[in-house]
Amino acid sequence: MNPSKRRLPSSVKIVSDGTEYFGIELSTLTREQRSIVESAWVNYRAILSGGHPECPPAPFAPSDGGTLIYFCDGYDIARVHGMSRTEEAFGYDYGPSLDFLNGQHVERLRFLTEAEMSKLDQASTRARAK
Repeated sequence: MNPSKRRLPSSVKIVSDGTEYFGIELSTLTREQRSIVESAWVNYRAILSGGHPECPPAPFAPSDGGTLIYFCDGYDIARVHGMSRTEEAFGYDYGPSLDFLNGQHVERLRFLTEAEMSKLDQASTRARAK
């Protein structure tokens, strides 16, 4: 369980994972609540681009071989990276899975072939090196 004491109220709802800050109107939130949403958005986008969130990893991980869970201040976020396959190719389900700890959850997983996953990892490594 996430040790963070901060939580968004249940009235804060995710509108869209494709709209900045999940479509949540930041002007209606307290400064503390805004910081949770802003941090979650940055880390969600980092995972989408192949990176890792800026939060400590949870002391456990799912047994799929690649997924990592992070305990952030006010939310949990997972970098899902599990083996998968289609009829045509072996690959991975990849993407962020975010839990605001208030009943609101959003994830965006996509199937990537082994070659696509390798390219995403390489791009992420180059971006971290800069």
